[in-house]
Amino acid sequence: IMAHLGGNCYDGIPAIRDCENVWADISGSIFRADDLIYAVESIGADRILFGTDLPGSFVVNYGQVLEANISEDEKNKILYKNTLALFDRNFKIKR
Repeated sequence: IMAHLGGNCYDGIPAIRDCENVWADISGSIFRADDLIYAVESIGADRILFGTDLPGSFVVNYGQVLEANISEDEKNKILYKNTLALFDRNFKIKR
């Protein structure tokens, strides 16, 4: 998992574009509004994970996903479905 969309998504995301086993998260510092759109357009919503790691960043990061001009399915993938799929695939979680 590449944290923080690679710090600067315009450098980080191209570096993992062809690495299908690398996922990116949106945790960390407050990112620019277009970063998430760029990441979805570049690697698809299936490889982006929701996350936060700064006090107060949860609301900002969550809001940026909710307000992004992407489909509801893409939002749900980013917010929780991708994490479930990743953990299922790698840790065989029983439900």
